[in-house]
Amino acid sequence: MVLIQCYGGWRPQELGLIELKNVDLEKNIIIGGMKTDSGTDRIVPIHPKIKDLVDIPKLKNSAASICLTQQMVLRKKTD
Repeated sequence: MVLIQCYGGWRPQELGLIELKNVDLEKNIIIGGMKTDSGTDRIVPIHPKIKDLVDIPKLKNSAASICLTQQMVLRKKTD
């Protein structure tokens, strides 16, 4: 989580609110942000060093609104 914050420039709260639908692994970007107009829905490239951390397969029954951090926790439990 800390590496994703460092390489992406995310505030802790922003990282917790990123939804999977806003993670585009084909384009290597994450869309998110908050607090200011210019920070909302900003496009942040996924750095190659953290690509494996955010390359999370979507669970069959997960809702589109499940956040990235929840998926990371679910992945840890199944590994």
